[in-house]
Amino acid sequence: MPFHRVRRFVLALLGRELKRPRTWAPLALVFTACMGAMTPAQKLDDAVKETNDAARFGRTDLAVERVAPASRTAFVKRHRLWGGDVRVVDVEYAGIEKMSPTEAVILVGFGWFRPSEGTLRTTVVRQTWKNDKGSGPWFLMDEERVNGDLGLLGETVTVVTPEKKNMHFETTVIR
Repeated sequence: MPFHRVRRFVLALLGRELKRPRTWAPLALVFTACMGAMTPAQKLDDAVKETNDAARFGRTDLAVERVAPASRTAFVKRHRLWGGDVRVVDVEYAGIEKMSPTEAVILVGFGWFRPSEGTLRTTVVRQTWKNDKGSGPWFLMDEERVNGDLGLLGETVTVVTPEKKNMHFETTVIR
């Protein structure tokens, strides 16, 4: 049988099958049944990424939703300079220090700078996440600087800026 006739035959069969929705319903049910529920590790990964990305882009209102209620005021205080005096340009997930069904310690690296200086800085932050029920949502409990530059999490830092000299060039008049 020539190729073009086989091709037409297959397309005709496909066209007929696609027009009958009742044949796709059991197939859709099979595909959705195969997809299992998210594991606690997958939920943790989503929570960490969503929270840090929201904080990076200045969406503290979204980031606070994933912070434990007891830690929210401290979180807002630590991140109050983000988007203003501190600009976060990169977030890297450095790994998991500890993982259990109810607690996880995550290392996150941040690339950031102060617009007044323009020097790119890096800081590694240790975030402690808790999940009370073992299968419920994860909440950020605490974060602390582990390595890198000070100033990302609201630490008091003295910023030294060089004194600007008033420079004028001599004016030469040509007549």
